[in-house]
Amino acid sequence: HDIYLKTLYTLVKDRLEGHPGTEAAELLWEAEMPELADFQRVAVRQAIKILDTYHGVFVADVVGLGKTYIGTTLLKHYALYRGARPLVVCPASLVEMWEWFMERYQIDAPVISMGLLSQRGNERMLVDNWRTRDRDLVLVDESQNLRRHDTQRYAALQLFTQTRPTILLTATPRATTAWDIYHQVKLWHPQDTTIIPINPPNLSEFFRKVEPRNQDAPSRDLQEVLNHILIRRTRRHVRTYYPDAQINGQPLVFPDRQLETITYSIEETYRGPDDTTGESRVYKRLHDLMGQLTYARYALFDYVLPEQQNMHRYQELQRAGAALRGLMRVMLFKRFESSVHAFRQTVNRLRDLQSAFQGALDRGLVPAGDEATDILYKSDLDDELALYEALEEASHRYPIADFDVPKLQAALGTDIALLDEMARLVEPIGPQEDSKLQQLMAMMTAGHTLSSPRPLPGDLLHSKVLIFTQYADTAHYLYDNLKHLGRIRAVESDTKDRGRIILRFAPKANNYQLRPSDEELRILVSTDVLSEGLNLQDANHVINYD
Repeated sequence: HDIYLKTLYTLVKDRLEGHPGTEAAELLWEAEMPELADFQRVAVRQAIKILDTYHGVFVADVVGLGKTYIGTTLLKHYALYRGARPLVVCPASLVEMWEWFMERYQIDAPVISMGLLSQRGNERMLVDNWRTRDRDLVLVDESQNLRRHDTQRYAALQLFTQTRPTILLTATPRATTAWDIYHQVKLWHPQDTTIIPINPPNLSEFFRKVEPRNQDAPSRDLQEVLNHILIRRTRRHVRTYYPDAQINGQPLVFPDRQLETITYSIEETYRGPDDTTGESRVYKRLHDLMGQLTYARYALFDYVLPEQQNMHRYQELQRAGAALRGLMRVMLFKRFESSVHAFRQTVNRLRDLQSAFQGALDRGLVPAGDEATDILYKSDLDDELALYEALEEASHRYPIADFDVPKLQAALGTDIALLDEMARLVEPIGPQEDSKLQQLMAMMTAGHTLSSPRPLPGDLLHSKVLIFTQYADTAHYLYDNLKHLGRIRAVESDTKDRGRIILRFAPKANNYQLRPSDEELRILVSTDVLSEGLNLQDANHVINYD
């Protein structure tokens, strides 16, 4: 097969000229490339022209228009026609998918997780590692994750991409400001002076004019630069200009979404089995208790003695304190809303962590800072001896003599007592008492809600259902209470075989032939680990449980 292709290429290479579109090139395309719709082929041709001219390109079609297939075709094109040796960089959740695409279309390209670039010691990973250093073309999927330039991940990638043609795939190139796009462009365009036809012909000067600090200053239109380096189509564009688009011989259809809001009572969800009063006493009490928490563990600067507060080592605690306390308060309320089980697990974990922290103080240790906090969160809290030995090694930065220990101990004791009472209140609330869960189970087993006998849109009882939740605890809770329905899996960040599960849930969207040993899944419960860049379009229903 390879000899045949090499011979064919040699015979027609003078007519290929590096671009698909000629008759000879189409022969190779049909044999080697992913099946593309007309609008996707147009994007590939445009991207090749831009990449050859400016060294980099954004493929920024909206979600669902096949950026993965466009990107894969670009890699295959450059590998086949130009002898390129590509590299793929993507979020950790997409590594398996990209490895499958590289194997499926026989592209020799390592797939590197963005997370690896953030790890200590990996600042020069791409330029030094033997697997990546000789790669001369880079595809970055979900490149909006690189819009901040002040991270190790960005620096490690830019060190590599600044001398290599770079393809950026993203549906959201701009999140808040035009500088999001500027920093992504700088991945492959390190110098400010540019041949991109903009005025002025300097990237930093141009972007300062796009978003001038002085509102009265003349501004430039961002589209002036995007027209030359970015490809973006919407569903409306495809419907208008490619009404007969097909993929694999099948018409391309964009269904109109049918939106449905399911109401439930959070008060009823937190009504204990013995609570027969008109209002939920358990809910009201939990709400009051959460408002009384001091979150002292996360605001340690408040307990540093006044005469020590100006010391450099405590400035970090001061900066982090207010933000951490606010984040923990929001996190607790969001888990309270997500599910009884997630809230119960969180309360128990927080109580155990507070107790471990209090025990460390009793031994003269203040487990603050990144290393000590990491030990506290990741250790077996039941193995006290090992825990406190590890904390003693990591807690030398903050001497306990610098803290008002009695005041801190009192605040920790208050929080532990409050968390203890919360744990007692939610412990008796099981699945049968969980009003929110019962609404979901009615939908999944009867096709309507508890509050209305009216059938929900579509065939919810037999079609494919994707259920999203923010928290792994809630995902496992839903799985445990829906698994009797069969053909169901739950996925979160620790799930090892995510790629296989996705293929079993959405074989059509991923062009996957199920094996005899595979059971096709009907229900998939997931955290947001599957919210980015994956093909799950076999689903008929998407439920946001939180």
